[in-house]
Amino acid sequence: MAPAAITECTFDQNTAAGEGGAVTIINFSQAAGRDFVPTASSCTFTGNSCGLGAGLDVVMGNGNVVVSDCSFVRDAADGNAGGFLGIDTTSTRCTFIGNTSGGFGGGGEFGACTVSNSHFEQNLAREGGGLWSCGLVTGSTFVGNSATRAGGGRLHRLPATIRNCTFFANSAPMGSGVGSVPSPVENENGVTSG
Repeated sequence: MAPAAITECTFDQNTAAGEGGAVTIINFSQAAGRDFVPTASSCTFTGNSCGLGAGLDVVMGNGNVVVSDCSFVRDAADGNAGGFLGIDTTSTRCTFIGNTSGGFGGGGEFGACTVSNSHFEQNLAREGGGLWSCGLVTGSTFVGNSATRAGGGRLHRLPATIRNCTFFANSAPMGSGVGSVPSPVENENGVTSG
């Protein structure tokens, strides 16, 4: 089975009853012991809807998904992950704007993640308006995201590291910029305001 590579595609107003309103990638090759790293680059996911992972949903055992230069705009999930749901995720230079989730991660819900140079704006979720994850987030901005319970900009489970990020005008009853479970995490060399 060859790795899935999605490049320069547009996914607009797709709907699924379960997971992956636009795209679902299921990793069967892990059981066979093959190296499998699906990628998505320079794609746009707009107005997609479903239960989980409205734009892109990656269901994997012990693998990694690499997403770069993608936009997730106005995607909506009834459950978790308005824009993007991934287990082990590397996300670089991606934009998440106006996505909604009835559960965790308006912009996205990532398991162990590395997010760099990405932008999360005006996303909404119960927890983690911009992003719900654990892992490393660097050089990213979180602006105007909101959560009805906790973590307006980002809510995470430990271990987590945040470096050189900007959190501005995010809102939530608990942890308007950064919410964390079970204890607070510092935004190293970053800015947290409003």
